[in-house]
Amino acid sequence: VQDLQRVLLIENGTLRKEVHYVLGKAYFHRGRFFYDSAMKHLQAAEAEGMAQLDMLEYLALASESLGMVDEAIGYYREAIAFGDEAVHKVSLADLLIEIGEYPEANRLLSEARSDTSDVSTIRHALLSSGRAYREQGRYDESIASYEELIDMTPVSADAHYGLGETYYAMGDSNLA
Repeated sequence: VQDLQRVLLIENGTLRKEVHYVLGKAYFHRGRFFYDSAMKHLQAAEAEGMAQLDMLEYLALASESLGMVDEAIGYYREAIAFGDEAVHKVSLADLLIEIGEYPEANRLLSEARSDTSDVSTIRHALLSSGRAYREQGRYDESIASYEELIDMTPVSADAHYGLGETYYAMGDSNLA
């Protein structure tokens, strides 16, 4: 990090955007107390013309961790436009659920499930769908999402917990 910072002191450096990019990633991996520095360097790399899918993902994750939800949503949207990966759709949907934007979150989760064969992403999408449906009062769909996840992974504590929360929200404490 120190050597890369020195490179930035060189006037008219030819690799400035690449150095900012690497510095941003290095600061990100130092931990959450360095996310502001990570964002500063990744944004500088972006401003100088660097375009990388992982850069947008790092910016989204750092923004989310710093409580900058609107910025994180924007970076996830950019990442989806850049690379259209299911994992980014699920991450964006999670943020949209937090702010009550259910129709778009539901659409993204449905797309993510159909766009990937990655079991981990599908599980995450089902878990998020169950939560979104429960928060909307769409209990039958919530139960269906959680039960599909339980069929995939019978020992999923999160799925069983979400199912219990749904039954509790329905007023059925015995099933909960």
